[in-house]
Amino acid sequence: MKYTLNENMVGINGIEKISLKEIIEKFLYPKNIKIKIEKDPYNINIELKYEDFTVYYNIYYYVDKEIPEFHTLSFSLEKLYLNDQIYIKVGEEAKKVISKIKNILKKIM
Repeated sequence: MKYTLNENMVGINGIEKISLKEIIEKFLYPKNIKIKIEKDPYNINIELKYEDFTVYYNIYYYVDKEIPEFHTLSFSLEKLYLNDQIYIKVGEEAKKVISKIKNILKKIM
């Protein structure tokens, strides 16, 4: 599957908000699921492992165990397309990655 950064630079393949439901609808059921609960501070970490990428969803409760302070969603990919042709990949030299990102940002702005 091809993973493309959204035009607004937030999320991939049309996913813009933190929604496990939307992720499972878009990428189907993961190959493996890990859930880790930490007690001090109280956090919930969910890892959805697919064939060629991983989704990390983290919920952080610092003050109250009923209302989360914030949550994060991140993707771990071998290759991420910045547009239809240009991509960055694991192991690529930092100068090349920065150059590609700068060129994409120039086109958007």
